[in-house]
Amino acid sequence: QLRLRACGLTSVPPMAFEISQLSLMDLSRNKLTVIPNVLVLTCERTLKSLFLDHNFIVSLPPEVCNCIALEDLRINSNQISLLPPELGNLRSLTRLDASMNRLTSIPSSISQLDELRILDVSRNLLPSLPDESLACLTSMSDLSLSSNRLDQLPLTLAFMQDLKFLRANGNRISQLKRDIVLLPELTELHLSDNLLTSLPSNCWLKATNLEALDVCGNQLSSVPPEIGELTSLQVLGLARN
Repeated sequence: QLRLRACGLTSVPPMAFEISQLSLMDLSRNKLTVIPNVLVLTCERTLKSLFLDHNFIVSLPPEVCNCIALEDLRINSNQISLLPPELGNLRSLTRLDASMNRLTSIPSSISQLDELRILDVSRNLLPSLPDESLACLTSMSDLSLSSNRLDQLPLTLAFMQDLKFLRANGNRISQLKRDIVLLPELTELHLSDNLLTSLPSNCWLKATNLEALDVCGNQLSSVPPEIGELTSLQVLGLARN
């Protein structure tokens, strides 16, 4: 393992290129702006965790996507505006945190990440999501889309039958489809600070695992009475409507 977290680095030290068989590389919380193409050359087949978060990185080298064993990639809190199309090569990836960047799109190749369970793209500039690609992410359990520019949630989220946590606060969403409410494992649904004027009816009683529903800061004048009958519900946010 190579741990160089919060060392004030402005460039990657040469030693990082020389160590082979690494399983974890942590370069988070430094002052890096560029990630060299050869960073992971010696550990493409062994690296499982790569932490580059909280730097000033503007792009992710496509070579990182050659790490066939990579399971956990954290590039949050940088200045990345584009993810490489080679992202789909990371077939072992279970967690991708790309929050707090400048992303305006997600590559369609994300559809190949069929082991992905946690995806965080919150606090970016996304106006939409690649609907058909998301339909392939059937292992997803935790999806964070908050603070983007989304005006709708893709219906293809209904294919995520293992989804437990859905966060889409702070967007421009005006409608919630009942297919999302009917996701069998859904535990938390966060939709505060959007443009919802109503909630779907005749579906909430099937949301038997729902523990938290947050629709604060919308334009709701009423909620379906059946929500009050949810036996698992512990948190219901309705303020600022």
